[in-house]
Amino acid sequence: MFKKIIIGSLLALPLLVPARAGAKVEVETTPVASLRLSSAPLDTAISGDGQSIFVLTESGRVEIYDPKGRHKGSVKLSAKADRLAVSPDGTTLFLTDSAHHMVRMTRLSFVHKISTKGSPFKGPADAPVVIAVFSDYQ
Repeated sequence: MFKKIIIGSLLALPLLVPARAGAKVEVETTPVASLRLSSAPLDTAISGDGQSIFVLTESGRVEIYDPKGRHKGSVKLSAKADRLAVSPDGTTLFLTDSAHHMVRMTRLSFVHKISTKGSPFKGPADAPVVIAVFSDYQ
């Protein structure tokens, strides 16, 4: 009985040992999207949740896309930048300007337009509406 356990363990050993270092592995790729830009890209970053792709362009704009390549918006920068990073929650951009030895932090607020056409209302039809979201509600 003991011999059978040892022999069985020795036969299973090669299955537990990973492939030796330097072994060639085949990598398959699948194109997801291509982004057509109006200006040359300088740098890219992605939000921590993977829902926003940020592209810093030569024209001084940050273009924002979703993972499928749909344009979500853009931000015109007030100063030159040559590199880009984004906070994990996707709400703060870190823009470096190596010529002036600076890192600028820019907070983003995503504004979504909601159509109220055809909805009942009270008061002026063109009155501004603010929706406050409290994420710390307990």
